[in-house]
Amino acid sequence: MASTKQTPMSGARGLSLSQDPKEGPRTRGMRTHSKLSDFLFPLLVSTHRRRKQFSSEAANPSLQVLLHTQTPPPGYTFVPKGNVYITRNSRLQTHQSNKPVYTVEHSKTKRTLGICVPLDIHARVLDLAADTSEARGLAVAQKDARHARHAKAALEREFPYIPAQDMRAILNHAFLKGSGRVGRSGTVGSDERKVELAAEAHIRHLHTGYEGLLDSGMDREDARKLVWDRVKEVKRMWKEGV
Repeated sequence: MASTKQTPMSGARGLSLSQDPKEGPRTRGMRTHSKLSDFLFPLLVSTHRRRKQFSSEAANPSLQVLLHTQTPPPGYTFVPKGNVYITRNSRLQTHQSNKPVYTVEHSKTKRTLGICVPLDIHARVLDLAADTSEARGLAVAQKDARHARHAKAALEREFPYIPAQDMRAILNHAFLKGSGRVGRSGTVGSDERKVELAAEAHIRHLHTGYEGLLDSGMDREDARKLVWDRVKEVKRMWKEGV
């Protein structure tokens, strides 16, 4: 009777699926499934990542970067940073036209210098900016006046005995538009917290020896700790009048 010889089966890319005669059918099946999984899983993950990358790029046509040494693409023009209204509307209208917005970076520092948008869109935005300039200026002035009244009222509520000169100094410093200081910060929560921090900073710089400590070379945090009792004392006088 002729003997039967088992030969190895070849899987994908030479993956051996040969059987061990000591293994039962269940064990052989589990081992084969494991080897196939080890081989196929990285391929599936790689394919998924490539598809996700292509999908992301297609969904975000603005993911384009130009260096400042490069010329704008045909039909595009450079819009420098500085005018928020023009930059925002140029970007918005370009997106609405399903065209890419190019971010322009400095070739060495990678600092963003502006954007490149289609010429016709930029011209349209410039006309719109000129037509609305007076109305926008009036709206900004009214908003700033409301903000100043709001800040003054908040300071008076928290510190009813604050001297007038200190009130003016805090409003003109901590709450100055475009200053980036605590009074104009969007990251500080309540109005009460803003005026509290603004008052503390003013007292620290004007009513303690804080500046002298810094000039002497003391660390900023150490100097703040050293004058903190005096800051609290002045705050109490402004709150309670004693």
